[in-house]
Amino acid sequence: MGHHQRRRQGLRARVGQHGGIWVSMDTKPANVKAWKRDDLNRMGSYIAPMAQTPADASPEEMSPGDLETARRYGARVAMIAAQLCSGRTQTR
Repeated sequence: MGHHQRRRQGLRARVGQHGGIWVSMDTKPANVKAWKRDDLNRMGSYIAPMAQTPADASPEEMSPGDLETARRYGARVAMIAAQLCSGRTQTR
């Protein structure tokens, strides 16, 4: 997971260098001993959603928690984009 997170950090830096806006995650990681495979943000990313499946798994076998994490992130990006378009600056 480390190299994927570093790649996202590099991308976020480049976005900033070019005047872009990066929308970070607002879902806390599931980094407790009682975590389950279907928990939200189980990969513990703060920058963007991450998912993990076995190489031989079908798309239908993807973790529902990973899918929900991605759905919520997409909704967050859409909300912030709408706020920017309307001139608002509040992020929540």
